[in-house]
Amino acid sequence: MISNKSVLVTGANRGLGLEATRLFLQNGFHVVLAGRDLRALEKARQSIDPQAMCSSVLELDMTSTEQIERVPSRLDEAGIQLDVLVNNAGVFPRDGSLIDGLRLAIDTNVTGAVALTLALSNHLMRTPEPRVVMVSSGLGSFGRCAGADAPLAASHFLAYQTSKAALNMATVCLAKQFAGTGLVITTISPGWCRTDMGGVDAPRSAREGASVIYHAATLPPGSPSGTFLGENGTMPW
Repeated sequence: MISNKSVLVTGANRGLGLEATRLFLQNGFHVVLAGRDLRALEKARQSIDPQAMCSSVLELDMTSTEQIERVPSRLDEAGIQLDVLVNNAGVFPRDGSLIDGLRLAIDTNVTGAVALTLALSNHLMRTPEPRVVMVSSGLGSFGRCAGADAPLAASHFLAYQTSKAALNMATVCLAKQFAGTGLVITTISPGWCRTDMGGVDAPRSAREGASVIYHAATLPPGSPSGTFLGENGTMPW
């Protein structure tokens, strides 16, 4: 299937981000692989698009306001019009100070994603069906984590879970802010996947997780904004 659309994927050099870029490429998208490490991005691109026919790389630190604000002009200079933004970059602090980990998780997983969405909103809305996908987690769902009978009640990763719950609410607020514009913003949970973050014991492959990202990125016209989608459909907030 040829789409002739373009997508920017943050955190695209490994795991879910890399599998998502592969899936977008296979469906005719031009993919902009974004991340902090240009060498890692180039290596990732070589693995999926050796001739660089349908992809490009963009150095982007999600904690840098200056870099985020320059993204629209850099895309325009490169002649790239985005149809889709996938906010996939994220951290899962496990070691060191709890407060330092919380600060890093909020800065990267929430503030960076919101800032990039706002910076690119006018750029995206030049297209007829603009989409933003926020890669969240079931670990950010109160419905799945709060209460003794919740399926993830035993989970206790304060920095990561707090940041993903905040990202979910940011999605709700951004959907209200852009209501009536055609910009559909969706938060998703890819499920527990076998990535560097998810570990080898996870039941789902990175490809299966990436399919949830792709589904949200290609929602048809008229789809509601501000929803939370998972591997089996709508997720509880």
